[in-house]
Amino acid sequence: MARDCVRPFYKKKAEMTEEWIRNAFAGTEYFYHKIEGSIFCWLYLPRLSIPSKEFYAHLKEKGVITVPGEYFFFGHEDQMKGLDYPHDHYNKTLRINYSGEDDLVRDGIKIIAETYKEFYS
Repeated sequence: MARDCVRPFYKKKAEMTEEWIRNAFAGTEYFYHKIEGSIFCWLYLPRLSIPSKEFYAHLKEKGVITVPGEYFFFGHEDQMKGLDYPHDHYNKTLRINYSGEDDLVRDGIKIIAETYKEFYS
């Protein structure tokens, strides 16, 4: 069942998500981690002029929920204390769930890209 139904279903969703990201983010600097079987996509926005936690709040106001990358970096407590964090992308990443309805995911990616352009440095 997993090989014949689940894997092909999410493979197709991953391919569509990658295409939507390429289209929506065209003309900006961005990176996404190759989707390899999970229901999440990692998006790195190197030109984001605000921390991803703050970016998350702007997206939430627009009806898009993501997870800011700060929550996934070990030692982020040091950053909160004002110490330098060793990874430049610490506060410029988002985790996006692409398992929802295609229209919602596509529209959410479009809103993320439009909002990124508002905070693009």
